Amino acid sequence: MDAGEEKGIAVTNRMVIAGIERLKLFLGRRAPFCARTYLDQPLATPLGFQVLLATLWRGGALIMRGQPEKTIEALPIYQVQNIVASAQSLLDFVTAIEQRRCSQSQLEAVFCLNGLPEDLWQRTHSRICPNLTVGYLAMDTTMVASMPAHLAIRNPGAVGFVLPGVSVEIVDNEGRALPAGIEGKLRISTDYGIAQVLDDRSETQRGRVCLSDRGYLTGDNMLIISSQAESAKP
Repeated sequence: MDAGEEKGIAVTNRMVIAGIERLKLFLGRRAPFCARTYLDQPLATPLGFQVLLATLWRGGALIMRGQPEKTIEALPIYQVQNIVASAQSLLDFVTAIEQRRCSQSQLEAVFCLNGLPEDLWQRTHSRICPNLTVGYLAMDTTMVASMPAHLAIRNPGAVGFVLPGVSVEIVDNEGRALPAGIEGKLRISTDYGIAQVLDDRSETQRGRVCLSDRGYLTGDNMLIISSQAESAKP
């Protein structure tokens, strides 16, 4: 499945339930126990939709994206416990809270999608919350990798260790597997992936998605993303 192509993906009830359960692995140790979540991702995105379902499933409250300044005021009022956001959204939020020197954050967890630059990690850690997690989500909504952010910043481009039940191969342009440390295109296999692409069965391999994102795996199964397709960026 190439970035930028619109596809219809078949989603079963089993996949939805499994996705909710796997968010406990993906979002970090504390986030699954937070009842009030601030989501800075559109509901039409895979992660936004899954966080919505998971939050409502456990009877929690979901606070949606708004202007950063107004959001800062609303967080303590609604007793928000964690944030799920992209790096750009998190940067906007941190910048806004830095301008309010008297603001004190009571957040318990922060999750950043698809990596976190070191300078943003430092600012988020000191001004918002020390409990940060990063993770990588495939275009078919498969949760691929996750790790504490303080480990990720030691390896530029790191987005997490590959999660249980997910297999990541790095392949060349002909689809041949490459060894650890060699950059190529991502090919992801999992029992939790898509069953089929609607009306395009010839392209579908059950549970497998090939991405135009490029990266490599380390010897200990850490996923490093070296470049992302523009259309796949949040």
